Amino acid sequence: MEKIVLTDPDVFPTPALLLKVLGEKIDLFHETLEYLKVEIPEVNPEWNYYRDGKTWLLKALLNKKTFCWILVYEKGFKTTFYINGKYEEYIIESDLPEDLKKRYLETNGKKIRGVSVNVEKEKDLHDFKKLVKIKKKAK
Repeated sequence: MEKIVLTDPDVFPTPALLLKVLGEKIDLFHETLEYLKVEIPEVNPEWNYYRDGKTWLLKALLNKKTFCWILVYEKGFKTTFYINGKYEEYIIESDLPEDLKKRYLETNGKKIRGVSVNVEKEKDLHDFKKLVKIKKKAK
């Protein structure tokens, strides 16, 4: 279970704070953001504090719409994509791990369908990259 640590609305997630929270995972965090910028140059990441969840989230905007979310926790971070059910076949036909496909398919019937990847090692970054390509295709 991840320990959420960016919960103070008055403490902006600066690079120094992110380094302290993520530790050695900071490189994966930077690689994730860099990949997003290279793959989708017009993406605009912005930090916002959300009172309902009592945490800071990085929202990656594409043309004023949320492309994905990133939640930083102690020693890792989670990326979440919301993909409309009409693009379900993109998930099914992808080479995502079966557990991610299953988690997405279990959201069938819900208004908002999401799939998340906890990025804690290099393999997880590959899953993130696959989801970026799926989300890009599902516009």
